[in-house]
Amino acid sequence: MKYVMLHNVQQLIISTTLNSKPSTVFRPYIFSYHSLTFLKVSVNSCDPSIILLPESLNMPAIRSLHLECCTFTASGRDYVEPFSTCHKLDSLIVEFCALQNGVKFLTVSNKNLSKLTVRERIKISFFSD
Repeated sequence: MKYVMLHNVQQLIISTTLNSKPSTVFRPYIFSYHSLTFLKVSVNSCDPSIILLPESLNMPAIRSLHLECCTFTASGRDYVEPFSTCHKLDSLIVEFCALQNGVKFLTVSNKNLSKLTVRERIKISFFSD
């Protein structure tokens, strides 16, 4: 991950298999890298809570984002809105992701989003200004 940050990588694919929760929590620092324009995170696991996403993704350059088997988190609300600061995002794929306890909706609010794919049963609300 340090290499990604130090070399301003623009496209990144992370694909891994995790059969059980690791002893240390995987903290995806990649969700705050300003240079990424394309990111795919694919976790082959029966437990999506292994990858806990931050409440807000600080990725101003991201155009295409693919999340598979991750968990969306929020504190004190029944919805999560992680993409509100991703102003250039135009393609979003959310597959087999989960909502943390208490979170009822994933909210997507982005005026540039032209392609949205959601697989599995997750409640989503979509707003376009």
